[in-house]
Amino acid sequence: MPFSGFCLQISCKAILHYSFMAAADSSSLAIRARAFSASMDSKPTESLLFGDFKDFHIADHDFGVSQITCIDSKRMMERKDEFLALMQKTMEERGYTLMILMLTDVLLEGTQLIYVGDDDTIQQAFGVTPKDGTVFLPRVMSRKKQIIPMLSALWG
Repeated sequence: MPFSGFCLQISCKAILHYSFMAAADSSSLAIRARAFSASMDSKPTESLLFGDFKDFHIADHDFGVSQITCIDSKRMMERKDEFLALMQKTMEERGYTLMILMLTDVLLEGTQLIYVGDDDTIQQAFGVTPKDGTVFLPRVMSRKKQIIPMLSALWG
């Protein structure tokens, strides 16, 4: 059923109204997002690393994967050395063969992977060349649907 001219006018006005509201909300959202990102700077490394952490066992491999969802992975990468030191310590304490931290950046639509373990494992599982314990994985956003299946395929 075609719309009348009157309905189309009302719809256009509603679209304009809501688009202006969205523009206003997006600027305040950006301000809140920047404030949230800055607040993560003051969080202890341990609470960031273990806030969303899971243990896994595949074949003969015990490992841990943590995920931090952020809007500024570059800023989080400034803490890379802190993360690596804590990851190394945890890996030794728990007898892991691999420990991964996913810095999932919603704006970049990908994950900056920080890891402690075998470079070949990362290279074979994800088809990338790691450098200094890090690699960027475009379009990887999910531990459950993207990271674990790739390691399962490699080790399973």
